[in-house]
Order: sequence, then structure tokens, then C-alpha cells
Amino acid sequence: MEYHGENFGGTYEFRCKKHTEDFIVNSHLHEYSEILYVDKGCADITIQNKPCTIPEKHLVFIPPNYVHQLNCTNAVTVCAVFSNDFIPLFFSRLGNRFLECSPIDFSDKLHLIENIHLSDADDCLLISGKLYLICDEVIKKSCFSSSQPMDSTLYQKIISYLQNHYSENITLKKLAKKFGYNEKYLSSNIHTLTGIHFTKLLAVYRINCAKQLLNNTDISISEAALSSGFSAINTFNRVFKNIVGITPTEYRNGVKKSN
Repeated sequence: MEYHGENFGGTYEFRCKKHTEDFIVNSHLHEYSEILYVDKGCADITIQNKPCTIPEKHLVFIPPNYVHQLNCTNAVTVCAVFSNDFIPLFFSRLGNRFLECSPIDFSDKLHLIENIHLSDADDCLLISGKLYLICDEVIKKSCFSSSQPMDSTLYQKIISYLQNHYSENITLKKLAKKFGYNEKYLSSNIHTLTGIHFTKLLAVYRINCAKQLLNNTDISISEAALSSGFSAINTFNRVFKNIVGITPTEYRNGVKKSN
């Protein structure tokens, strides 16, 4: 799970790309809105822990702070990520409703989406107009809920904090106290949103750090364990194998062979 900090706090930021080859993004969330359109084939996506398949000529609108992951291995896709100041009226129209993300048929509105990746990122008025026309279709063709699935804004804070402090002595109790939430409430939200418990979420961040160290440095495995937040080498070895599938030594030897 990652928090994409580059998609935060910007003013009229627009990034869009057409992907003709495999396009895979692991589970993440960010402050910006996102649109994924499938031009050819079909794509698999998971949003708020709910998987779905996007057919050809369909798109999904992903609101801010919705956890999602993409697996577009057999598709040509267009992915746009943009700051929310492009479409303030869209969010105003939503009011107290929450979007239930599902594929929307755009076969009759292809002119709105097919070439959006060719837009000049500095032409804010044109981009805003295109996005509003797309959002109009989203509102017409989507279902809505009156209750937010979970406190994903809180989760954004948690993920951001973990990314910057995973090597420290973090516990769920300390985290709950820091952000002023009940420990059980925080634990339940994290598990509902990600499908895993807090201890494993923290372990994933630490193991990813250790993998980078084993990949790119010559430090010992014990040093990699300590640098990534583990206090005992036995615990590190066990958790590493549980998450990666092989031991740290086997992982490092495999990296050396591939190089």
C-alpha cells in the first residue's frame, strides 16, 4: 500500500498517458482524481477493496482518497490523474453522496476521452471543459451511496506517516494516540480498506525498504534488517520469507545472478 505524495496539493496539475503495454500499479491512494479508460481489451481494477473488470470502451472515475490498484496486462488504456481544482462543480453536485465506482460505457462519447492524453497540460480551460463533460456522463451513469465506505482521508494520513516513519518503533496504539482515534476503530478501518491488519501493512513497508537495500547496497542482511525497522534478525527473516516467498539470502543471491 502506498500514498502517492506527488498527487497532493497541486494547482491545475494534469498528467495523462496512453499505455499500449502492460500497465500495473500496486495498491495506493492519493488526493487527486483519476480516470482510467480502456481503449482496447479489458482491464482489472480494485477500488476500495472491491475488484471489477473494465470492458473495452468503458471508463472508471476514481475520486480522491479511494484506495485502488490497476492490472492492465491485456489492454490499451488511457490514465489521467489531475488536481481537483479542475472540477469543483462536480464535487459540489455530489453533495453528501459518495460515488460507487463501476465501469461506465463511453462507446457513444468517444470524442470526449480517446484523445485526452494529447491535451496540452498547460491549457487549463480546455482540459477543464473536457473533464466536466466526462464528469457529466459519470454523474448520469453512476450509482451513489449516502454513506462513506470508510474514513479514507484518515487513511491517507496513516499511509503518509508510515511512508516516512516505518523504520521507527511504531505501534497501532501509538498511531491511534497520535491521530486522536480509538485504537479498535483505527484497526478496523485499516483492515476494511486494505484487507490486511496493521502489523502486516507496516511489515510490507519495512520489507520493501529491506529489498531496496539488498538490491542496491552491499550492507549485511543484519544491517538491512535494522535499517528497515526490525529489531531482531530472526523476526526479519521470518517476515521477509512470509511476504516475499524466499529468504533474504536467497533474494540477494538472486539479484546478484540477474546482474
